[in-house]
Amino acid sequence: MSRAPFLSFRELRYPQPERIYFGVMLLATGLLKVTDLRHFQAMLSRYAVVPPSALPWFTPLLGWLEVLLGLALLSGWRRQRALLGCEVLFYAFAAAIGSVLARGLRINCGCFGVWSVPLSWGHLLLVLCLAVWLTGRRLHSSHRRPKAA
Repeated sequence: MSRAPFLSFRELRYPQPERIYFGVMLLATGLLKVTDLRHFQAMLSRYAVVPPSALPWFTPLLGWLEVLLGLALLSGWRRQRALLGCEVLFYAFAAAIGSVLARGLRINCGCFGVWSVPLSWGHLLLVLCLAVWLTGRRLHSSHRRPKAA
């Protein structure tokens, strides 16, 4: 029998803290981006990692991806896939941040719209730690075996 894609009552009553943390964070940052796409596209263009011709479609895609991942984590819909999506997103963010820092560009991160702060090595370390932590959780949970009845 296949399991429903949503959380059980027990999981809703005792949610995993990372699901709430990442869900709220991605929902908030995604909403800030999709409500001001012009500002987000300008910020994203400063990273110079996405071709200018792709920015008009990539900008809303990234913002809505964050919103959808946040909603999926908070609702429990496809929880493992949503966590994997966060993991991939954080590794991509880390690569973009590393590229900006290696080229010596001085730009804001763009994470929180107009409240964003300049990128630093601390940003890179934070995003990498979050990504590695998510990878560890995923690998650890994939090794768990259900108890025999």
